Amino acid sequence: MARWPPFARRRAGLPDHDRADGGDRARDTQLARRARDATGGGGARAARVAERRLAVIQEIALAVGAAGMVGGQALDIRTDQQAPDIGALTDMHRRKTGALIMAAVKTGALIAGASDRKLSALAGYANHIGIAFQIADDILNVEGDESLMGKSTGSDAALGKVTCASLLGLEAAKTRLAEEVGAATACIASFDARALPLRAIARFIMERKS
Repeated sequence: MARWPPFARRRAGLPDHDRADGGDRARDTQLARRARDATGGGGARAARVAERRLAVIQEIALAVGAAGMVGGQALDIRTDQQAPDIGALTDMHRRKTGALIMAAVKTGALIAGASDRKLSALAGYANHIGIAFQIADDILNVEGDESLMGKSTGSDAALGKVTCASLLGLEAAKTRLAEEVGAATACIASFDARALPLRAIARFIMERKS
């Protein structure tokens, strides 16, 4: 094993002498193991870590690109120039708010090495709460408490914006919101108690006041 120079040994908490006896070898091995663990390990483990990191990068890139936020913003600009359509509006919501929520939900699972089955369930959950979040925004813009929201209500109608509330009506929009939240929690119904925060987030989206 290569011997460390005295200054390096002192910084590592090892004796100044350069004689590599059995105790030194054990300490050297322990330090090397710690360094390898901190950098993702070696061999198959390093490959798995690298693969997960690349998957996270890809997920975020999709969320902000043409298939996500940028594409959704383009649809938003065109929405008011076209005939109102709930399908197009839902697609826009899925790409804008929904894509960012999808990335937030899936990246943690990817880093943790979740199975394909769990990733699919989480993707379904994220898809539904992303749509639900925007429907809730549309509803609050109609009947929200301005003192809690920090902004005036009715701005969407004043600007002639196409929203879920304007297309379906307020009560039907509330029903659609409840359906999306219910679908989201159904996607993770098989998850154990560790998914309670996800279920709480879904309820919060439906009940939020601002």
